[in-house]
Amino acid sequence: MKIRSSNQIKQSRFSIGFECLDRKYFDPDRVYDKLAKTGVKYARCQTGWNRCETKKGVYDFAWLDSVVDNLRARGIEPWFNVGFGNKLYMPDAPEAAVGYCPINYGEEALEAWKNYVGALAKHFKGRVAGYELWNEPNIRNFWVPKKPDPKEYAKFVNITAQEILKEDANAKIGACVFRCSSFRISKEGETVRVSKLPISNYPLLLTDFDAVKDIVALNIPEKNFPKKVLNSRLCRHRLSCALPVRPAKAINARGGSASLSACKAKWFRCASALNRLSCRVRFACVGG
Repeated sequence: MKIRSSNQIKQSRFSIGFECLDRKYFDPDRVYDKLAKTGVKYARCQTGWNRCETKKGVYDFAWLDSVVDNLRARGIEPWFNVGFGNKLYMPDAPEAAVGYCPINYGEEALEAWKNYVGALAKHFKGRVAGYELWNEPNIRNFWVPKKPDPKEYAKFVNITAQEILKEDANAKIGACVFRCSSFRISKEGETVRVSKLPISNYPLLLTDFDAVKDIVALNIPEKNFPKKVLNSRLCRHRLSCALPVRPAKAINARGGSASLSACKAKWFRCASALNRLSCRVRFACVGG
């Protein structure tokens, strides 16, 4: 079988995790050429707020520029996992502040985060299109120092997306796919599964793609993929608690727009067709 490099492949849905460079876990210069030989077309890159802003209000994207430009030069499109925290605004956080979410640290940290993601989107406009907001927000290690809260994550996605879209109206906003049954919220003193809440109770949170991380031993990653994507979208529609990221229309399976009810029905009809889900690119990856 003939092997083609990333530059030789026009289109593919395969993505690879290119994470942890915000913590300098490996030397990417030793990897780029080998990665291109695999033919992969997308790479998930973590933006590392802690590495980009080491002095308050001063941003240095040189290291991330190198990553983005080297990947693009080899026919690989980078997409961002936007995170994590920053010790400048979180005194109790370790150096890398992995999992320390600014929405949990008051007004100064949240404003600094908004400034950072705005600067990030402005700087990489035209080079990076996809922005996945945070990593595994249903896991306590990634929602420090509080317990995971789906309403807070929906709020966080909306706040962050607004700042990105101000600088790059064409940016594609992504949210994490989580197991909806593990999230519960209290309504009128009663704890209920989010799936039982009426959809009309919450304004819409509309995103462009879902990032699916299926880490199950001895399981086929794609086995329950359609169900997870569907459940994630229905869940996030119910939990959105701030302004919509997009106008009150949804992206349908062919990339156009449709009413929410029509699109909801389309999700069910297309649930088994992995290559025709409403996200333009199906991202299946493992992050950290």
